[in-house]
Amino acid sequence: MRAFRQLAAVVGGVWLAAGAASMGVQPSAAPQELPLREAAKAKPGVVYQTTVRVRTNQPDAPGEEPLRLTWTVPDGFTIAAPRPLVYILHGDEHDYRWGHRAYPPTTAGELAPGCMVVSIDGPTEPGDGTRIFAARPADVVAFRDAMLEVARQLPSQRIILFGSAEGGLFASALANGFPRVIDGVVLHGAGLHEVAFFQGRLGSIRSVPVALVHGADDPAMPITQSFDAMAVLRTAHSHIMQKRPDFPKDLGTVLYLALGMEYPAPYLPFYN
Repeated sequence: MRAFRQLAAVVGGVWLAAGAASMGVQPSAAPQELPLREAAKAKPGVVYQTTVRVRTNQPDAPGEEPLRLTWTVPDGFTIAAPRPLVYILHGDEHDYRWGHRAYPPTTAGELAPGCMVVSIDGPTEPGDGTRIFAARPADVVAFRDAMLEVARQLPSQRIILFGSAEGGLFASALANGFPRVIDGVVLHGAGLHEVAFFQGRLGSIRSVPVALVHGADDPAMPITQSFDAMAVLRTAHSHIMQKRPDFPKDLGTVLYLALGMEYPAPYLPFYN
């Protein structure tokens, strides 16, 4: 039940953050340098940045390289008390800095109150100096290892993925490949990656709570991707949360859907 509540809180954060953006909330201050091993020094409301090592999958350059990330801790954080850990996976047009700029801490736009939040770069380097989330098997494994390394240094209780656009497709592939590692997935403007279902049947992601959030007029990722995912998720007894015609962004009606919630209302009081 707690995992469902935290998943719902992240979905709620998407809506609240959009409202905050429409009211002119400014980006937070520049991130401060602080390695994860010094998490005991972290203060709520401050965005920190650091790197974690990720394996390279280039045949001509095996080894490791740094993966950039920003991170925050919630009110009441102590290193001795595990908290839920939310990873933000960005779309191709952004980088690791996008997460805490779009969802700054300690504002109406906070993504996941009570959770540690890590916004991280994708593991795939397409050759133009950027990093993206391409769901190649080797990159999915490399990112899982980097993600678990972060979780070892932060006192994490459970892991929830929040993926936007291409980051969402990657998140669904990661949850499908390693369902025992992931406690919930929010797919924002994405749908499911093709590896998560085949010929209308869900893969291992069926055991992971999933929420879909998608704007009807999304210009980058058509909402049909989430409708296709919804059709597959419904075969696993998923349930519609709600459609919101008053979403405060120029995306049109927003669809919410959750997998694995027999009675979603108790977990989503702010949507009733």
